[in-house]
Order: sequence, then structure tokens, then C-alpha cells
Amino acid sequence: MDVGRAIGAACRRQAQRELKLFAAIFNADGRPVDCRRFASEACNIETPGAAGHVALIWSKPEPESADGEWRGMASLGDRYWMVGRIRLDARQALRALLAERIGEGRQPPSDAFLCLHVYAAWGESFVGRLAGDFCFALWDRQRQCLIVARDQLGVRSLFHAQAGQSRFASDSLDWIVSAAPVSHQLDDHWIGDFLGIGFSLDVERTVYRHIRRLAPAHIVKFSDAGAASRRYWQLEIGEPLHYRDHRQYGERFVELLSLAIADRLPAGQVGISMSGGLDSTALAACTVAVTRDSSRVVAECTHFERLMPDQEKHFASLAARHLGIELRLRARDDLSYDPEWRSGPTRSANFRAQGNSRAPAHYSIKISENGVLITSQDLESLTGFTSSSAVRQQLCLQVDLRARKGLRYGAVLFGAVREFLKLRIVDAGNFGFGFQIDLRD
Repeated sequence: MDVGRAIGAACRRQAQRELKLFAAIFNADGRPVDCRRFASEACNIETPGAAGHVALIWSKPEPESADGEWRGMASLGDRYWMVGRIRLDARQALRALLAERIGEGRQPPSDAFLCLHVYAAWGESFVGRLAGDFCFALWDRQRQCLIVARDQLGVRSLFHAQAGQSRFASDSLDWIVSAAPVSHQLDDHWIGDFLGIGFSLDVERTVYRHIRRLAPAHIVKFSDAGAASRRYWQLEIGEPLHYRDHRQYGERFVELLSLAIADRLPAGQVGISMSGGLDSTALAACTVAVTRDSSRVVAECTHFERLMPDQEKHFASLAARHLGIELRLRARDDLSYDPEWRSGPTRSANFRAQGNSRAPAHYSIKISENGVLITSQDLESLTGFTSSSAVRQQLCLQVDLRARKGLRYGAVLFGAVREFLKLRIVDAGNFGFGFQIDLRD
């Protein structure tokens, strides 16, 4: 069975369940969007301002999120519509800039309402005035364009794809896989990076070759003229501060950190991952000062009890006791180590080597629920073809140590072989069941 089709079918089943998402569809050739095709019980769909060639989709209302993030659909007048996920920083400064436009209401405006007004005031340069975590799609009826944007640091994900004259954008990769009529062919480069180092070196790639991820701090404008992408922000390193009194540096740091915490404080309790080091302790101390209520702050410390020496529990407990906050301790040994890995069910992935007469015709690697389980004997059958015996011995030792400890390093073999043997995936279409590789010295 083709893995691309299998994953696509799984994504369609998932999308039919209650995914929390938003999406936008734009037909550049003016064809009406078939809303019946994308309708579901879990989502709303609307063609904004009777623009039949555009459709906005969002999950049906749910209880307000605890982190203060806005989700849904909003509009301004009969010209601007937006779907997305938005949590803005520096709201007060933004409201001050928009004071003449929005007035002084009793209820603070939603983050989506602020975004729409910023766009109405500054046009396509509006994203540069936003700060926070966001991804959204905005339809401008007068300019007949759909604008999709992702926050500066890429905290929120946004995916897009093209199928003929149709453009699809969503914060859900599963939704695009299930809804967009694009190929489900897997991307060999993404898979190779993921197996080797755990993430893709190209931030715009996804596991699917024909579905792209919008890069952080980027905006894409869809119109009948096509798609245009640009970067709207980059980190600028300013001139260093020079104070006469060295104590002012600490005071300024605490001031800025406290402002950032105040922007992100949710209603109710605040969770902090605490190690007992300088960073997390500073965050906890400033949070207690900003909330003025230590009972709202709950810290969690994950630590090792058996696998390695670890003093994080000790120092986190000292900091929590001093600040008067609750500390929840969680051992992470079993999160990294599975004591039953040797007795768990395994299957073999068969490989056929090409392009090297010295290579065996076939070899196999056992794969369990927790990843690849590899021993030095298995690895030697691969690394025996390298030109460097020192590299071979080092590689055997590294992988064997991980295997003996039972750590979940499913990508250890693949990353190591790709690095040292220059492995090239020939056919990733059968990935997971057995695929061809090309061994090159």
C-alpha cells in the first residue's frame, strides 16, 4: 500500500473528526468555491461579501481558551474578513495608535478586531505593527486579495498549497491533506532531515512535497495575478546600552521581563517549567511580582532519578520554597527509557542496497513501537563499507550504547548512516515498510 495514500486517508479520517482549525480557499480564476464539498458538522464556512471564489472555514465556537488566544472569524464593515488564531502582545500600545478609529469602548476589543483595524489603517504593511503569536487569513474585498501571515518567531504554524488555480491555506496540515486535491507524494529531503536531526533544515518544507509551510515573519498575498511572498520582519540588533551605574542593567532587565510576562498572563493559574537555574527562576520570581499572588503560580520540574546524576529537583525545590509557589515534580527517566524495550513487539524493515558490489543484497533493522532498535552487529554490516575504520568503530559504539540503554533514538541509525555513508533515499514511497537506498563511498 502506498504510504502517501495511507497517510492521506488517515488525515481525512482525522479531519472528519473535530479538528480545531481555520482555513481559506481562493480560486484565482474566479470559479465559485463548492462549499458543500468542504462543509462539515465541526466547522463553519462562509463566502465573505458574496465573493463566491473565496471561502473562509473555521471550527465552531468552543469555550474561550485559557491562554487568551482569539480563534474564529471576524469582520470589519463590509470590506474585511479574517479567520485565524491570534494572541497579541502590547495591546495597550496598539489601542493607543488606533484610539481615533476604535474609540473608547467599555469592553476591550478582541485581538482580531485590532488586527482588522491595523490593516484598515496601514494596508499590507500592517503585520509589521503586530507582535505576539498569530497565524491568520484576511480577505480584502475592495482589493480582491487574500493575505495570509505568520508571526515573527513562528510560534503558530501555517500551511499552504496550490492545486491548479486554487490556493489553500490552513493552520492544519491534516486539513490541507484531506481537502486540497494535491499529490500526497512524500518529500525525501524533509524525511531525511527529520530522521537525521529531528527537524527540517528548510523551514518551508513539510513531509508532503506539494504542501508548503509559511516561514516565520512572512506574508503571502493571493490575487488573480498570482501569489507573492515577502518577509515583513527581521531581528535587528540595536546599539548596546551604557549605564553609569551597573545596577541599572538589572533594573532594566526586570522591567522588560515583567512587561513581557504581563502581556502573556492568562486568567487563573500560570504554569512555569522550572529547573532551578537562572532563567526559569527569574521568570518565576517576576511572575509572582506581576501577579502579586504566589498561589496563582504553579511550577513543574522534570528530573532524572535513576539514569543520571541530576540536581534540578534540589535547586527547583529551593527556589519554589523561597518564592512560596507550588512545585510539581515529575521524573523523566521513563520518558526517555523504556525498560520493556527488549520484550516489545518488533517488525523488520528490509532494505536492498544498490550501486556497491561489496554491499550485501539485503539486511534488516528491527523496529519497535519505540523506534529503531539497533545493535553493533547490525551496524557493522553497514559501516563495514566505509573507508574509515575509526569512524566505523565510533559509530558502532555510539549506536550500540543507545540501543543497550533502550533510549528512543529511532533516527540514530538513519542519521549516522546518511552522514558517514552518504546515503541517498531512492524510493521513499514505501517508507516504513522497506525502501531502497544507494550506498556511495
